[in-house]
Amino acid sequence: HTNLDRSQAAQELLPSLMGLEAQHSLEHPESPGSPGLGSIAAVPDRPGLQELAERAAGAFDTAPRVWGDRDTPISSCAFLGGSLGDLGESALKCGADAIICGEAGYHVCQDLAARGVGIILLGHDASETPFTRILAEAATRAGVPSDSIQIADPPRQWWTIEGGRS
Repeated sequence: HTNLDRSQAAQELLPSLMGLEAQHSLEHPESPGSPGLGSIAAVPDRPGLQELAERAAGAFDTAPRVWGDRDTPISSCAFLGGSLGDLGESALKCGADAIICGEAGYHVCQDLAARGVGIILLGHDASETPFTRILAEAATRAGVPSDSIQIADPPRQWWTIEGGRS
């Protein structure tokens, strides 16, 4: 993970795409506003995991892989761009009912889902693409003319076949 991943802007951006507000990072729950990886956001309307995953699919323009009981109500969600890595325990300590991230290992997802946490895997690229806006804004603030900045929208390198068992 990079300094961009730890920025306040990154903490706020991912939840905001789903109409949610970041409360604090996963690394520093006792210090709202401090830089740190990921974020926690309250989900006031408490949708089921399936509904939350459908909202994430629309917000991030992706077909996520979801772990957990589709009907579990979600009141608190952790967000992390890229890989979950070893931050699943941090999300649990912060009270997350679900985690939205780019990717996570099979056994990590299996363990968290068995402990009642829903996992929504967006795809590493889909979870980090929104950060390009943060970089573009930083470049503009640094004096790069905005007409010289272009955000590329590369084609997704992976795809999903739907069908089979669900």
